Amino acid sequence: MRLAALACSTLLTSLVGCNVLTGAADLELVECVTNCTDASTNADTAVVADTGTTVDSAVADSTIVDDTLVTETAADTATDTTADTTDATLDATLDADAGSDAGTDSGKPDTGVDAAALCFDLVKSGTETDVDCGGTCAKKCALGKGCKTFADCATGLGCVGSVCKSACSAAAVTLTTAGSVSVVVPAGCSVMTVKMWGGGGGLGGSSVAPAPGGNGGGAGFVTGDLAVSPGEALTVSTGGGGNPGTNAALPGGSGGVNGGGTGGDCDVNGANGGSGGGGGGASSVRRGSVLLAVAAGGGGGGGAAGNATTSTGGAGNPGCTGTGTGGAPGGAATAGIAGTDGGGGGGGGGSGSTFLPLGPGAGGGGGACSGGTATAGTGTTSGAATDPDHFSITVGRGAISGTTTAGGPGRVVIRWR
Repeated sequence: MRLAALACSTLLTSLVGCNVLTGAADLELVECVTNCTDASTNADTAVVADTGTTVDSAVADSTIVDDTLVTETAADTATDTTADTTDATLDATLDADAGSDAGTDSGKPDTGVDAAALCFDLVKSGTETDVDCGGTCAKKCALGKGCKTFADCATGLGCVGSVCKSACSAAAVTLTTAGSVSVVVPAGCSVMTVKMWGGGGGLGGSSVAPAPGGNGGGAGFVTGDLAVSPGEALTVSTGGGGNPGTNAALPGGSGGVNGGGTGGDCDVNGANGGSGGGGGGASSVRRGSVLLAVAAGGGGGGGAAGNATTSTGGAGNPGCTGTGTGGAPGGAATAGIAGTDGGGGGGGGGSGSTFLPLGPGAGGGGGACSGGTATAGTGTTSGAATDPDHFSITVGRGAISGTTTAGGPGRVVIRWR
């Protein structure tokens, strides 16, 4: 009996969790706790699958390695020096196992935090644009939550000013009549998407055949998204085409509605060759006096030189290529007038001269574009002439000698969301 007790006592001194009870003079009373572990190998005897996200608070692994917790901190590495039978690699930082983290580290180092878990951690983290939504999370952000793009917001919402806002169902608005109107933003709408074409430049005049005046320039095009507020009123202008120049007896062509410049008319001797064509008017959107976006008009054509010459007037410049300067005069004639409306109106063409020094007038400058993505006109053709909302070849077209005399009208298309 004493030999058996001594043998057990000797064995128990190497075991953790066992108590050796002795009497005053008797070593025979021995009590063992049977569910202890071998401290020499630190073997995992009760490894539990990683199921949570609570930090291990730097508790040393003395008997059970995983403690049912997912994220062991760096301080926990000091005691994981012998063979963890399930966790083959030490938890050096935070647990970043792919998938469901079902109990083993597969021999790979832990380097971060499960990305998918961040979408449920009740704080804004990772790529989220608000708490547990947007970014790479499957959940989209609700009304009033933060966002970076429309894709961050729930169906029917838009991202405006970094906030998910209500969608709207208002119909598109198309404006084709030259002039300005007040447009009220519909309820629930926070984005105004515009497509705008300015007016084309007018044809330069001619006083003596066969010299023709210069063609008008094609209008510029602008499209973009404007942040707006439901119920606010905006001023939307549609540019008019520039009017043609004529001969020495009449002044230069008037500019198109909304800022087109007038063509040059008389030289210092009281007569001229062809007078300049008027520049096309600009299409624009304003909030009060603040210009939000403008699509330029084309420049007016220059007047032809007189006195039986064959000096053709200079062509007007296309919209979105300048600031709407007036065309230079030929000889002693007069320059065209610059366009206005935020620089978007096309300049009038200069007039040609009858008296020495002779010469044709230059075409007016194309107006400036701003507030969105701009496409300049090309020759007499407007920018974005193949866009489905362009509708007609005449929209924003510069006048063409032998075909038309006035520039084509502008056009504005508005959609809401």
